Amino acid sequence: MTLVHGETIPLASGMCFSEEPGRFLPGKFGVRLKDGLHMSGTGPRRFSETPRSIDAPV
Repeated sequence: MTLVHGETIPLASGMCFSEEPGRFLPGKFGVRLKDGLHMSGTGPRRFSETPRSIDAPV
């Protein structure tokens, strides 16, 4: 499943996802921050703490 605008599959408790925002300079390099989430009975929950910024990922 892909979390994109227009997705019609309902989110259900127990489903897992990855969120992967990134910054890229075409032809040079890029960096992607990955974060895992799971859907709980009360909404989405992260497996880890979100970094403060792309400049401070840990």
